[in-house]
Amino acid sequence: MGCGITARKTTLKYNDLPESLKDLRLAIQESVPHGHSSLKHLSEDYGSWSSIPDGVQRLYNKHLATEYSRIGKRAPEAVIEQPEQQLGTLGLPDHFVEMSSDELENIWILVHTGSRKPGRKLGEYFTSVARKEMGVNAFSLPNVNLAYIEESSKSFRDYLAAHGWAKKFAKLNREMILRNVVNRLRQFVPSRVRNFKGQLEVIDCPHNFVSKETHMESELYVMRRGAISAKLDEVGIVAGTMTEKSYIVKGTGHDKSFESCSSGMGRTRS
Repeated sequence: MGCGITARKTTLKYNDLPESLKDLRLAIQESVPHGHSSLKHLSEDYGSWSSIPDGVQRLYNKHLATEYSRIGKRAPEAVIEQPEQQLGTLGLPDHFVEMSSDELENIWILVHTGSRKPGRKLGEYFTSVARKEMGVNAFSLPNVNLAYIEESSKSFRDYLAAHGWAKKFAKLNREMILRNVVNRLRQFVPSRVRNFKGQLEVIDCPHNFVSKETHMESELYVMRRGAISAKLDEVGIVAGTMTEKSYIVKGTGHDKSFESCSSGMGRTRS
């Protein structure tokens, strides 16, 4: 839930970067937990904070803790312990931190990640609720995984609340990673540009979310998974494959695609 890409345009130029990016990459890897295991090992594969930084805890307490507690009271099976361990972490397999330059050699930083384990747990829980509430009717669908929750039900309202929380977690997650990347980047650029602006332009573009919209004179819920909203002139992000270009785009508002487009080429890993 809430997975997407956030892009920041900086005031840095391509020539401000070091000739070799290896040490910068290693520094970013050190500051952003990535992978699937809970602790850091020699393989550098660690997916969560073994010791939660104070800044992460404060951010979680301020923006996420109260609502997550409410979700847990309504559905204890839908939550995990210490979700803040995942805040500011990248995950896998195709999540990434990318540094790119545009046509004018401005440096952009892109982060692709989502709501991590807390969001996955919520998704799994409400999928099981949908199957349970549909009962035998789920087997009449083309695939049992297409089971759905009735809009008029309490479960649907609970799902929307959980979805909203996961989307907020995902956005904060990307913002925290970007902050860490910018801080590390300052250590590797010349002193004359060390105080560069890290958010000259910010674009946040989720590609796994639900939105209530009107299309073809009907009000409905649009589920975009691997797709971004592309309303007329809406700015979005389309990621390329590794080593290839990513694109900042504007929507055309095409009705037949429910004002959506692909979120990118997809990656097996990053």
